[in-house]
Amino acid sequence: MNRRDFVRATGMAPIAAGAQHTPASRPNILLICGDNQQADTIANRSICRTPNINRLASQGMLFHRAYTNAAVCCPARNALLTGAFNWRFGTYNHIDQACAVSNDPFPDVVTYPAIMREGGYRLGYCGKWHTSTIRIPTDFGFHEIGAPDRYKGIAREKLIRQGWPHIEHPRRRTPVRKVQWPGTTAFGLWGYSEGEVEETELYQTAQAGIEMIKRFSTEGKPWHVEVHFPEAFRAWPLRRYRERYEASAIPVANNFHDPLDGKPNMQRREADSYGPVTDADFQDGRAFYYASYEQMDEQVGRILDALAESGQAGNTVVVFTADHGAPWGAHRMWLPCFAPYEETYKIPMVVRWPGHIEPGSGSHRLAQFHDLGHTFLDIAGLRPLPHPHGVSLRPLFQSPAADNWRDMILCPWYGQDFLMIQRMVISETHKFAFNAFDFDECYDLESDPGELTNLVTSTANRAVVDDMRARLYELMARFDDPYGDHGTAVTFMAPRYLGRGKRMA
Repeated sequence: MNRRDFVRATGMAPIAAGAQHTPASRPNILLICGDNQQADTIANRSICRTPNINRLASQGMLFHRAYTNAAVCCPARNALLTGAFNWRFGTYNHIDQACAVSNDPFPDVVTYPAIMREGGYRLGYCGKWHTSTIRIPTDFGFHEIGAPDRYKGIAREKLIRQGWPHIEHPRRRTPVRKVQWPGTTAFGLWGYSEGEVEETELYQTAQAGIEMIKRFSTEGKPWHVEVHFPEAFRAWPLRRYRERYEASAIPVANNFHDPLDGKPNMQRREADSYGPVTDADFQDGRAFYYASYEQMDEQVGRILDALAESGQAGNTVVVFTADHGAPWGAHRMWLPCFAPYEETYKIPMVVRWPGHIEPGSGSHRLAQFHDLGHTFLDIAGLRPLPHPHGVSLRPLFQSPAADNWRDMILCPWYGQDFLMIQRMVISETHKFAFNAFDFDECYDLESDPGELTNLVTSTANRAVVDDMRARLYELMARFDDPYGDHGTAVTFMAPRYLGRGKRMA
């Protein structure tokens, strides 16, 4: 398809590359965010069907190595909002659990929505919040809220006072696979949701975003709309979507049979908490998991169609991504946890910007979830966020294989429900995790993509492991990580257990 046919087919007018942005010409920005979504659910990387997200990728850029900063909702979402790591925004684990270290970011935290509002953008937030139990999106710069989900505590009370009668949606579910953790009663891990498509949270969240796009498109100002799909639908699709998958046809991942030898004991404890599982369990679980994201993809299509109908697709940057992934059978684990594997940390990421990104392009450079706030402000021509813990992805739009790009990223972890310190560095070829609660992990992502063999004690790979340790120290120092080396007493810091290593180059 040539450029003229592409523009005609998509309804998108070209934008001159490198154009200076006046308030009237600044591009709109649409962020669509999944939850608990593996990178392999899109772009035909598995049998999961996501034709609308794939369509977006065919019209823009697919990031092959995008990672979350932390595989837990609240820290990931606060990092997105601020473009920073935990010690600069002030939340560390789940904000709405009894074990929460804090329920709200620091009072003086600076967010990209606030800067965009200051710069003349009209902003709307739809769907899952899970960022604070004290403040709501309008406290951080957004003008409007739609289809609220996962608002708790004072934040929920604020919404009710604003006239939202139903913060939590009733859910009719039929469990197919139940799990009983050692100290709990049995609960459903996956199954069917009941009702019509229009009754689902997925549909209502998409509809809220569609209505915002339609209204904002008539106001003559650049706009930014975020659509955050709810977590609750994961592996609980409507029956019609599940029936599209033949479970026995789903390949069983080789790491499902991971014996977890030579790995932290906590991983075996986590895997064993789900009880005995079989190949058929893996296949059935993945069938429900994939079906739920196919159902979500249908709503992504509705949003993209509404954007095209608004006439503003040609001047709108569209991003699809997710806050983090989920094991969902990998290494015999199911829900996100401290295990540092690709299924949980690697996320889908697609960016479409007509006239600035070559349709169907892709980048293998390292990207992170919290880079997006920096990217949005760069695109809008606004002042940057104060903490450069992330970077704008814009240089990759024109040079997907840029040589001067970073060659490693940091992923800090403070725990989800249990508090535990982990720091991970990911390079172009390897991954190293410092586990303060157990021994460390190092994986060769090229020769061992299933992450079955921990190289930490391998004599043959000592130079690589030392290199990764040294890289981790470099990143912790660069970003002023409080658990790094600060030249003072190290009683409770990483140097107590972590060898310094030596860079290979």
